[in-house]
Amino acid sequence: MLVPFGGMAPVYAGVGAAPTNEWEISVAGQAGDPLVSAAADIDYEGAFRISVASFSPPRVTVSLDATIDAFPAFEAYARLDGLTKTLFTAPPPAGNTVLDLLGGASRKFSGFATLP
Repeated sequence: MLVPFGGMAPVYAGVGAAPTNEWEISVAGQAGDPLVSAAADIDYEGAFRISVASFSPPRVTVSLDATIDAFPAFEAYARLDGLTKTLFTAPPPAGNTVLDLLGGASRKFSGFATLP
């Protein structure tokens, strides 16, 4: 899952009463530096789509359509059975700094990975 400051948040999807091979998980977040009283928030929002083509052996496609802030860098990964693949890495545009954080997320990014 997309987490600012290099963190990781695993997502576990279960099978409910009506089994499905596809899930969509919407995420949104904002965080500011708690040590700086006037710090602007770092914002992101998006939707992960998880599609299971087969369970044995597992073959899963994970995609992410996200809107991210103009600063800092963002990255997203998918992991299955110890194998990690990159969904996207997005450095800030050249010249952007913390001063570009005012306002909400505005940069569109997407990516996908297929995990055997």
